[in-house]
Amino acid sequence: MSGNRYETMKIPMLKKFEFSTWKVKMTMYLEASDPDYIDMINDGAFVPTKPVATTEITPANVILKEKKEWTPEEKEAMLKDANVRNILHNSLDTVLSNRVIACKTAKEIWDALEVQCQGTEEIKKNRRGILIQEYEQFEERNNADIT
Repeated sequence: MSGNRYETMKIPMLKKFEFSTWKVKMTMYLEASDPDYIDMINDGAFVPTKPVATTEITPANVILKEKKEWTPEEKEAMLKDANVRNILHNSLDTVLSNRVIACKTAKEIWDALEVQCQGTEEIKKNRRGILIQEYEQFEERNNADIT
């Protein structure tokens, strides 16, 4: 078996108007590839940091580590986010990939796709309201015809 299990599985492709199905399939794909991959989507990428020396003037703080300072574990964590970004981009057509090309982490890509394909929470709430209203109007019309 190869080092990366996802190499042997087919990446689910995101098709127009099928985001909900793709989201379920992609979640299962990521979980099967590496359980840590879902953490990249839910929690965001691990960011290697180091503490800054405190003085009387400067309170305790942390700064980003330079790449050459990363430990092997930190390199592995960063590689996992890169793998998830690669998987996500490979599941997109050129148009969608270009829309999320500037995203720096897998979580940013995932969140951007959710907004682009499903809309914001406010848009989803409005859609639900419209659908409920259309359903109620449909019921009223059908009941009027029956009596």
